[in-house]
This record gives sequence, C-alpha cells and structure tokens, in this order.
Amino acid sequence: MENKSNKKELVLLPTKFKFIGLGVAAVSFGVHAYFKVSEATATPDFIEMVRVCSMSGLILGVLLFALSKDKIEDEMTLLIRMRAMGASFIWGALSVIIRPLVDIASGDPVEMMNGQTVILSMLFVFVLVHFLQKRNS
Repeated sequence: MENKSNKKELVLLPTKFKFIGLGVAAVSFGVHAYFKVSEATATPDFIEMVRVCSMSGLILGVLLFALSKDKIEDEMTLLIRMRAMGASFIWGALSVIIRPLVDIASGDPVEMMNGQTVILSMLFVFVLVHFLQKRNS
C-alpha cells in the first residue's frame, strides 16, 4: 500500500488554465493600455489605481499560465520546470542587486525595484526559459 503523505509531487493546475491565464493577462494589459491612452480625462489617483490593479491582473494571469500543466507532463517536463524556476529566482535576485549599481554608475538617481516589477520579471523569465528548454529538448 502506498502512503500518500510521503509522495513528493508538484501540484499543478489543469491545462485549461493556460488559456484562462492568457485571457486574464490580455484583459489586464488591455485595460492598462486603454487608460494609458486616455490618461488626460482621469484623475492621477484613478490612473494609479488602474496601474496597480492591471499590474496585479497581469501577474495573476502569467502566474496561472506558469502553474498550469503541459499537455504531456512527465519527469522531463518537471525537470525543465524546476530549472526554469531556479533561473527565474536567480534573475530576480540579480536584478534587485544590479539595478541600483547600474543607476549609480550611470549617474541616475537610485530607484529600487518594487515587488510587482520583480515578480513580473521573474514570471516572464520563467515562461521564457521553460519554453526555450522545452523546445530544445
């Protein structure tokens, strides 16, 4: 008899969540683009609220896309997924460390990256590395 509590398996969302995630990301991007174009008619507080909400929606959409299963999920795809997670974590850590140094070297005022920017860049790196490694294997 197999003990289910000792089974170490990555829990992923069903494949259809790739399409749901892409839809959420597309709607969020569209809302952000619409209000960026019509910025003159809205108050600055409203524009900032839309920016934060659309960025959160974009993060949610890419996260749903990243956490959904592929059509064929085997040990190789799980290894590729883990490598992509490692690469995205390294990317996030290095970008937080290097960006202020680049700002100092270029003479620009030092701006720290906010959490949404770091998470979104890590998710995009994950999706890119995952796609490239799947394609090359």
